[in-house]
Formats: sequence, structure tokens, C-alpha cells
Amino acid sequence: MLIIPVGASAQEDGSNQQDSPPNLTVGHGNIDLSRGLSDSSRDIASDEDGGSRTVSASNRDRIDRTHLRTGFNVGPPGVPTNVEAFTGPTSIRIYWTPPTDNGGSVIKKYTLQISSDGVHSWTDVGSTTTTTNLEHGGRKAGITYFYRVYATNNDGPGNASDAVQVTAGGPSAAGLTATASGQNQINLSWTAPVNDGGEAVTGYRIQVSPDGTGNWTILLGNTTAKTHSDTGLQSGTTRHYRVSAINSRGVGIPSSVASATTTVASGLPGAPTNLTATASGRNFINLSWTAPANNGGAAITGYRIERSSDGQPPWSPFNIPADDTGHRDQVLAGTTYYYRVAATNSAGTGPPSNVAHATTEASAPAAPTNLTAAASGPTRIVLSWTAPNDNGGVPVTGYKIESSADGNDWGNPPLVEDTGDNATTYTDTGLTEGTTRHYRVSAINRIGTGAFSDEASATTQAITAPDAPGSLTARASGQTRIDLSWTVPANNGGAAITGYRIQVSPSGTGNSWTLLQNITGRATTTYSHTGLSSGTTRHYRVRAINSKGPGAPSDVAHATTDAATVTAPEAPANLTATASGPTRIDLSWTAPSNNGGSSITGYRIQVSPSGTGNWTNLAGNTRNTNTTHAHTGLSPGTTHHYRVRAINSVGPGASSDVARATTTAATAPDAPSNLTATATGRTEITLSWRAPSNHGGAAITGYQIEVSANAGGAWTNLEINTGTTSTRYTHTGLSEGDTRHYRVSAINSVGTGT
Repeated sequence: MLIIPVGASAQEDGSNQQDSPPNLTVGHGNIDLSRGLSDSSRDIASDEDGGSRTVSASNRDRIDRTHLRTGFNVGPPGVPTNVEAFTGPTSIRIYWTPPTDNGGSVIKKYTLQISSDGVHSWTDVGSTTTTTNLEHGGRKAGITYFYRVYATNNDGPGNASDAVQVTAGGPSAAGLTATASGQNQINLSWTAPVNDGGEAVTGYRIQVSPDGTGNWTILLGNTTAKTHSDTGLQSGTTRHYRVSAINSRGVGIPSSVASATTTVASGLPGAPTNLTATASGRNFINLSWTAPANNGGAAITGYRIERSSDGQPPWSPFNIPADDTGHRDQVLAGTTYYYRVAATNSAGTGPPSNVAHATTEASAPAAPTNLTAAASGPTRIVLSWTAPNDNGGVPVTGYKIESSADGNDWGNPPLVEDTGDNATTYTDTGLTEGTTRHYRVSAINRIGTGAFSDEASATTQAITAPDAPGSLTARASGQTRIDLSWTVPANNGGAAITGYRIQVSPSGTGNSWTLLQNITGRATTTYSHTGLSSGTTRHYRVRAINSKGPGAPSDVAHATTDAATVTAPEAPANLTATASGPTRIDLSWTAPSNNGGSSITGYRIQVSPSGTGNWTNLAGNTRNTNTTHAHTGLSPGTTHHYRVRAINSVGPGASSDVARATTTAATAPDAPSNLTATATGRTEITLSWRAPSNHGGAAITGYQIEVSANAGGAWTNLEINTGTTSTRYTHTGLSEGDTRHYRVSAINSVGTGT
């Protein structure tokens, strides 16, 4: 048995003064109020379901009502939540969310209370049975008030919410509209409040709710704009919105709720119609079309334009914005292009329009400029010019060259009807000495032949006797022969060398020169003087011969035939071997002091891995008197031993001392040089470079190619290793107008170079 004194948690039914009502739970059974209620009357009322008991007790002071929750779990409702206060010019509006626990029965009403300090003297100011908001009018701007709310069900009132504080004098409600924009966005716009509450509006707060009846959250806390776009929504999503103006006193009365639903995903749009293509000068084609009659149920978001060279696949696509039904395409001159257009909405791209085509204008090229003609000897005139400033809109494919003896009669046919390439030089050959020729040049493209350049003329040079031959040498070969060798003159006098005149002298001075040989009909540069006696010295000079006759004599060279008794030469001296990188060793020595009575004609160079045996000929006979030799093609870090023997008419002499050297270790290769990047189409760039001069002693096996889109700020590998020694590479798959920066490193067995 539970005994409840009258003084415990009493509540005056219907009173304007309320403390938090108690919630008392008892088991299912009897309730005895006989104790502590002297001079009192008692009454116990029961709901029909037995789930609630209301105890009324009266004494001389007041009527108290206490609610008891029995084992049937029915009682007063919980506390309202999310209480918000909004300030208007002369009123306060309070919003709340229903309690999470209704106490086991339907909430019958909500009651709003006010207090001047939020602690004492709470007074009921209104109630509602249908909504979760109330407006309290007659408020004075600048005055601060405190509000709280409690709910009531069949079992009575529940506990009050926490108090909220608000200052009167805020702005009135704004006018709000919400409009869906496609599948993923809702656009909001609102008007300023009619009454700012006496203080300037400083911003707006936007709230959003999935159903418009509760669960309001702040979408944007404070903005000075009067529009906002709620983006990132799902297709077919409904959202409810309200907007409050803000002034220095607080957040104003919310607007009426506005809602919108994003567009539901739809079908593809129809085909655009009336596509036309019109050439505009040499490099542009203007397109125009009509938007499709059927947008597929969703806004057109753009158009895809496709271009073809013949109206057949492949079609090259590009996209433009939805608000355009026209496009100006920059293309090549004198070229026909075919187009078709398809519309795009949120569901995808629809079918293409009709095909339209146009051909850009073009003309024959303008005249070349800066034509020059310069004689190059007695039989040639070299022409040079600059390509025309205007190629007519299409590439120059060749040049027509005309020649005239007097600059008036240009004759027919021309000197060259069509050079067939865009080179801007030409050599007119087969002329005679002292011949004057006049020239003019016109450029050719696929439209036709353009205007002629200004004239240029030149006169071939007169033929003169040739210059002297160079590098004459005389070398004894045994006891009876001296071999001569020379090089052709640097200037042949404008006519081909037809032979050489060789003169000989016992002393090389005065009138001792006699004709040894006139070589005619061939331009050989060697001769052997035979039938000499042993130990004979002779001096020689050579003149070149052309159509004008013999030219100036060469320098004098002399030699002495071998003596009668000849032996093999002594050993060369001072042999050194020096590594020059990882694949080469350079040898140097001094000729033997005694040639054995016969001129040294060459050297035998031998190599051995150890220097103690296994000698092999690196050069069996160099056939020259040079005292240096380079051993190339070696492996890095290898040691080689060398010895050298001089050779005369008897044969090879004694070996020199042994010299050795070790090649250096291989390294990564140096950097390639002369890297160039050339756009070779709308979507590709071709690279070209020169292999490094130093491959580090190991063969180049490939190249690393790096690319950057921002002038080298961030490099990425285009090719880690091409796996080939080719010095060309094409970067494909680019977009029109892309800029790329490149660098290339060579790779050998050691690694990747700089």
C-alpha cells in the first residue's frame, strides 16, 4: 500500500501558476490517502483501461491533483524539444518539436509560458492543439522575454521544456520561393521583410526540413544575399525551406514554408533540327541549329558537335554549353568539313541532327619575297628566296622557277615547272663561264600558281687555273722507288681538274726542275717514281690542270731511296698507354732512332691481356708513319698490355717495351642534346633529340621521357624506358590547345643519365 500525503507534489488544476508537475508511478492495486489528510475529501478517478489514476485531494487551503502511473505504463508526456524563439517587430514566435515520449496517450495540447527572468513567475500565454508553434503578440521592441512549452495528454501536463531567451523588435517575415533546377539543385529567392523591427537587416538565415513540419536544420546561418542554390541533391528529392531576416536584436519571424522537388531522371532529348554550316573567310565555319522540340523531360545541359572530313566516320566530337544553338569553328582554309549536332540532358546525349557541310575559302599564294641569285663558280647559280607572307590559306606545295637571258623573254617551258616541295633554294647548273641569267619565282598550292617574285640575276664566274694541290708527301719504298701523295686543290678555278703535272729536281732549287709526268684524263692524287738508284734523293712538286691549264705548284716534298744494305728497324721508344674513358686506350711512341737504312713505312701494334703471352695483332701494319693509335670498342674497367714494332722494306723490327692501361668504369650516359617538340596534329606532339656524345662507356639501351603541363613544376613519366635507341617519339592522345613541356634522359646498363 502506497500512502501519499496531501502536501506531496500537489498541483492546482487549471491554475496560472505552475511548478513542474510530478510523475509518480505505483503498482496496480489500492491507493490509500487516508493518512495526512485531516478535514479533507478524497477522490480517485480512473481511465477505463485502468492505466492511469488521478488522485484529487482537498483541504482547507487548495485543491491538489497528483498523477500516478500504474503498472500499465501510462502517464504525462515528455518534454518538448528543439525550442526556438524568433523575434518580430511586436511579437515573438516559438517553434518546438513534440516530445519523444507522449506518455502512452495522444497529446491533447501544448501550452506556452512566459517569464521576465526565466526562473520565477511563469505565466501561461496561450495553447494550441494542432501545431508546434505559437505567436505571442503585443511585445515591446528591445525588451527581453523568456519562454517555455509543456505538453498535456489524457493523464495531464508533462514537464516544461528548457527556457529560451529572445528580445522583441526583430524583422517581419520575408517572402520566399523555391524552384527546382534540374535533378540536383533547388534555387531559393526571397524579398526583404516589410518591417525591419526598427533595426537594419544585416543578413538572412535559411532553414531546411524534409517534411516542413519539423526537423528543421540550418542550411545557411547568415548570408547577405537574397538568393541561394541548394545543390548536390538527389533526383526526385523534396525539400522544404523557410528564411528569417536578422537584425541586431536577433533572428526574425520565419517566412512561410516554400518547397520544391528536383527533377526526376528522364529520357534522352530529341535531335536538334535545321543545322546549317556557313563558311566565314578562310578559317572559320559558322554553325547554327534549332533546339530539339523534345528535351526528354529534363533541361538541355549542352550540345555535342561532331566533325568529319567526308560526312562518314570517324566523327571528332567536342562539347559546348546548353545556352548556345550556334558555334564558330576554327578550321583550315580551302577545306570541306561536315557537321552534326546532338543535345545532352541529365539522362545522356540524344540522336544527332541532320548533316551540314561547308568549304572554307582559299586562293593561290602571294609572291615569294627576297629573291637572290649568286654565282657559285663558272657553271652554277644558286637561288634563294623567302616563302610568301600569304599562302592563300592552304600550304605551299612547290615553286615555279623561270629563267631568262635578258630579263624580257622568259621562254617556255620554265626552268622548273614545279619543285614539288617547299624548299626555298635552288641551284641552276650546267651553265658556261661568264653567263648571265635572270630569274623569277612563284609559289604553288593546290588552288594554283601565284604571282611572280621580283627578278634577281647573276653572272657565272670566269674559269681560272686551279690553286695548288695540298699536303704533298714523298716516301721512299725500297732502294729504287719513291711514292708521292697529295690532295686536290681547295679551288679548282671553276672547272673540273683533268690531271696533274709532276716535276722533279735533284736539289729542289733554281732551274733544276724537269717534267716527270703529265697525268691527263684522270684526277688521281698518287704517283710512284721508279727506276731510281739506292741512296738517291729527289725533290718533287705538283700542279693541278683544268681547262685553263696547269695551276700553281704545290709545296716541295723530298725523299731518299734506301741504301744498298738494309736491316729491320730498331724498337720504337717511349711507348705509353693512357685510358681515355671506359671504352678507349690511346697509345703514343717515338719512332726508332735507327730505321735500318730503309724508311719506316708503318708499325705493327700488338695487344695482350697479361703482357706475358697471347699477343695478338691490333694492327698488323698501320701503313703510315703516325706514332699514335687509339684502341677503341673496349669494355669498361678492363686492363690491356701493348707493344709496338716499326716496319721498313725489310719487315718489322724489334718490339718496344710493354705499356699497359685500364679503361675507366662505365657511368650513366650524358644528357641527350637538341631536344625539340613539334605539334604534328591537333592531338599529338612529336619529339626529336640527338643521342648523348658520351654514352658512359656502355651502349645506350633506351630513353626516359618526362612530361609536365606547367613549365616543369611537376614532372611525370611519359615513358620510363622506351627500350629502343630511336631518337624520336610521338606523344598522342592530347586535347586541342594543350601545352606540354618535355625532358629526355638516356639509359645504359649503369642506369639513367641526367
